[in-house]
Amino acid sequence: MKVSLKQCLNIQAGLVALSESKMLDLKNAFVVAQNMRTLEPVIESFNSVREDFVAKLREKADENDEVATEEVEKVNKAINEALEEKHNLGLKTLNLSSMQEIDVPAKVISQILDIAEYNG
Repeated sequence: MKVSLKQCLNIQAGLVALSESKMLDLKNAFVVAQNMRTLEPVIESFNSVREDFVAKLREKADENDEVATEEVEKVNKAINEALEEKHNLGLKTLNLSSMQEIDVPAKVISQILDIAEYNG
């Protein structure tokens, strides 16, 4: 499945909320755990690179902690481009119809829609 880094971050947030909800059957709990492990290296490497860019901006700050607008815009552009980049990940599908009761906010469901199916 090809997903953007932005989608990866959304899916991860939804998976974390699902894993904390205590409503998953064994099969879906396993799928959630697998997907979280699949997403982890991609998100960690993005966060590491982003932190490096932010650190470089801090180094360029003047005595008032201000950075040239053009530098900030350049970093923001690079981050936004990275967020749109597609990654081919082996994400597993969650079966929402096997869940007895979905007791999570709609936002969580919207975050995992890319990897969910419902046959009910």
